[in-house]
Amino acid sequence: MSIVRQVKSKKYLQITGHAFFWILLTLICSFLKLSFDDHPNIPGTFFRENLYYGMPINMLVYYGIFYCLIPGYLQQRPVLFIVLAATLLGFSAGIETLIDIIVLTGADAGFPASSAYFLLGINLLIHSVYGAASCLGRLTTDWYANIRQQRRIRAQKIETELALLKSQIHPHFLFNTLNSLYSSAYMHGDTATAEGIAKLSKLLRYMLYESVEERVSLADEVTYLRNYIDLQKMRFSDDVKVGLSIQEALENVLIAPMLLIIPVENAFKHGISKQRASTISIDLKCSGKNLLFSVENPFHRTLHENPDDAETGLGLQNLRRRLALLYPDKHQLTIHRHEEIFKVVLELAWD
Repeated sequence: MSIVRQVKSKKYLQITGHAFFWILLTLICSFLKLSFDDHPNIPGTFFRENLYYGMPINMLVYYGIFYCLIPGYLQQRPVLFIVLAATLLGFSAGIETLIDIIVLTGADAGFPASSAYFLLGINLLIHSVYGAASCLGRLTTDWYANIRQQRRIRAQKIETELALLKSQIHPHFLFNTLNSLYSSAYMHGDTATAEGIAKLSKLLRYMLYESVEERVSLADEVTYLRNYIDLQKMRFSDDVKVGLSIQEALENVLIAPMLLIIPVENAFKHGISKQRASTISIDLKCSGKNLLFSVENPFHRTLHENPDDAETGLGLQNLRRRLALLYPDKHQLTIHRHEEIFKVVLELAWD
């Protein structure tokens, strides 16, 4: 449904709701006022005639406060709002009282002052009730509309932030992989290059067509990890050993895409040394509705002028933010660094 149609539909529902409210209220008042037909001191026709002009005056009070005074003055100039609302109530009560007197006695007949003040007090009380109902209705409507607006803004913000975070990850990974393929082609020749290109094709297909979904199969995410690790092995050859322990039969588990790759990529970035062989250990376990994923790698201080780079890099910052957005109160990301060992542990839970 287009935005224009949504707005029209919303206005139609509002108008229908208001019309139903006033019709129902008129019927109730008619029933109550007709019960006074046999009142000994007041003609029964007065209550029927009062309904004809009293209800429109009540509607004037209600919508005058609802659409004019509250939006225009309540928040910006509350004192003026009170003055104008009191003036509207007094003026409308006075007009209705004057009409009441004319209906009861005629324009030229006398009417006791005490009775006139009594009618004025009753009308002022009734109009005050309508004014209070108008304030309550408007404030409730604005409160509900504000909540819906905040939800829309929050949802749009989350969607925008997630898209931004993923857009930062993808090019970063793509350039690293292309560098790996260049190294492989230079070192191993066409066969290795062909294998690398095939795996890269699978990675790109996953990134472009599958990772855009809100949730993906954990088995597909694991396949993506395996292809990435194979590419990195081609790049580093015997300089790196990867211990991979992954629980099988993960087809029925769904997970947000592109989460597990970040600690693995971080390990290859910060845990590889050309001076000595390096070992990266990756472990993935699923139990019920819980996932435990850990990546451990050596931390070569000689590779980093600032030892905190491995913890505060773009990848792990994005991971923290995405976890906060996608799994609020259902995740734990722990980073351990002890001497020359760096370990990232991710725990996830889902319903």
